[in-house]
Amino acid sequence: MEALALPIFLILMALTIHLPQRGPAKISRTRGGSVVINVTFNQNKTFPMILDTGADMTIITQKMASALKVEQMGAIPFRVANNQVVLWPVGMVKSVEVGGALVDNVNVAIAPERSMGLLGQSFLAKCDYTIEGDVLKCTRKWTPEG
Repeated sequence: MEALALPIFLILMALTIHLPQRGPAKISRTRGGSVVINVTFNQNKTFPMILDTGADMTIITQKMASALKVEQMGAIPFRVANNQVVLWPVGMVKSVEVGGALVDNVNVAIAPERSMGLLGQSFLAKCDYTIEGDVLKCTRKWTPEG
């Protein structure tokens, strides 16, 4: 039995290192004061994103979409901060996880000109979230579909 202890320990350590964070998300801020958090997609790719409670949809960059292999399912118009209307492709990611909450099948828009994504209501509406000091805590809201 002792001969198995080291291999099992090493496997558990590897899983701990590679699995997404399940607890609160550490907050950093941009020079303009926006809240930035690390967001894990599809349980294996993590990107810094701006928390944007006013964004209807989670918005990812073209680079993120390529890394996540997001299949485009059309395009819809968005009104951006300078009041301009832009047409961005939309798709879906298998999951989004941040601050302790995991949400499956999240709609995303792909903004080719953005350098950082925005975590918006297509994720946030399915969670209860609070900012406490320098961390974001999320819990998944119960829904009939799970």
